[in-house]
Amino acid sequence: MLWFPVVFMAFINNFDRHMYVFQMPFDNVEICTEFSRNNQQALFYLAYKSYLFKRKPLNLMCVSEEGLNELKPRRFGIDIET
Repeated sequence: MLWFPVVFMAFINNFDRHMYVFQMPFDNVEICTEFSRNNQQALFYLAYKSYLFKRKPLNLMCVSEEGLNELKPRRFGIDIET
Protein backbone atom coordinates (compact mmCIF):
# COMPACT_ATOMS: atom_id res chain seq x y z
CA MET A 1 0.00 0.00 0.00
CA LEU A 2 1.25 3.47 -0.83
CA TRP A 3 1.19 6.44 1.56
CA PHE A 4 1.16 10.15 0.70
CA PRO A 5 2.01 13.24 2.77
CA VAL A 6 -1.09 15.45 3.02
CA VAL A 7 -1.26 18.98 4.42
CA PHE A 8 -4.68 20.02 5.71
CA MET A 9 -5.30 23.73 5.35
CA ALA A 10 -7.21 26.19 7.53
CA PHE A 11 -10.90 26.44 6.78
CA ILE A 12 -13.34 29.31 6.96
CA ASN A 13 -16.37 27.22 7.86
CA ASN A 14 -17.11 23.65 8.88
CA PHE A 15 -18.27 22.75 5.37
CA ASP A 16 -14.96 23.30 3.56
CA ARG A 17 -12.08 20.83 3.42
CA HIS A 18 -8.91 22.10 1.78
CA MET A 19 -5.83 19.93 1.49
CA TYR A 20 -2.64 19.57 -0.48
CA VAL A 21 -1.64 16.03 -1.43
CA PHE A 22 2.02 15.60 -2.30
CA GLN A 23 2.50 13.29 -5.27
CA MET A 24 5.40 11.45 -3.66
CA PRO A 25 4.22 8.01 -2.57
CA PHE A 26 6.00 6.00 0.10
CA ASP A 27 5.90 2.23 0.49
CA ASN A 28 4.97 2.33 4.16
CA VAL A 29 3.59 4.73 6.73
CA GLU A 30 6.76 4.76 8.85
CA ILE A 31 8.93 6.11 6.03
CA CYS A 32 6.24 8.62 5.03
CA THR A 33 5.90 9.81 8.63
CA GLU A 34 9.65 10.16 9.11
CA PHE A 35 9.99 12.12 5.85
CA SER A 36 7.03 14.35 6.77
CA ARG A 37 8.36 15.02 10.25
CA ASN A 38 11.84 15.87 8.94
CA ASN A 39 10.48 18.15 6.21
CA GLN A 40 7.39 19.64 7.85
CA GLN A 41 8.34 23.30 7.37
CA ALA A 42 9.15 22.85 3.68
CA LEU A 43 5.97 20.86 3.05
CA PHE A 44 3.87 23.46 4.88
CA TYR A 45 5.49 26.23 2.83
CA LEU A 46 4.80 24.47 -0.50
CA ALA A 47 1.17 23.85 0.45
CA TYR A 48 0.75 27.45 1.68
CA LYS A 49 2.29 28.76 -1.55
CA SER A 50 -0.04 26.59 -3.66
CA TYR A 51 -2.99 28.31 -1.97
CA LEU A 52 -1.44 31.70 -2.83
CA PHE A 53 -0.72 32.26 0.89
CA LYS A 54 -4.46 32.60 1.60
CA ARG A 55 -4.96 29.42 3.63
CA LYS A 56 -2.58 28.50 6.39
CA PRO A 57 -1.44 24.91 6.87
CA LEU A 58 -2.86 23.28 9.99
CA ASN A 59 -1.80 19.67 10.02
CA LEU A 60 0.42 17.24 8.16
CA MET A 61 -0.20 13.53 8.09
CA CYS A 62 0.38 10.51 5.91
CA VAL A 63 -2.69 9.08 4.22
CA SER A 64 -2.99 5.75 2.43
CA GLU A 65 -4.26 5.42 -1.13
CA GLU A 66 -7.53 4.06 0.26
CA GLY A 67 -7.79 6.99 2.65
CA LEU A 68 -7.29 9.48 -0.18
CA ASN A 69 -10.28 8.01 -1.97
CA GLU A 70 -12.40 8.75 1.11
CA LEU A 71 -10.95 12.24 1.75
CA LYS A 72 -12.57 14.44 -0.82
CA PRO A 73 -12.08 18.18 -0.86
CA ARG A 74 -15.29 20.10 -0.19
CA ARG A 75 -16.42 23.63 -0.70
CA PHE A 76 -19.63 24.77 0.97
CA GLY A 77 -20.41 21.16 1.83
CA ILE A 78 -20.24 19.96 -1.80
CA ASP A 79 -17.56 17.50 -2.93
CA ILE A 80 -15.08 18.97 -5.41
CA GLU A 81 -14.05 16.78 -8.32
CA THR A 82 -10.30 16.22 -8.45
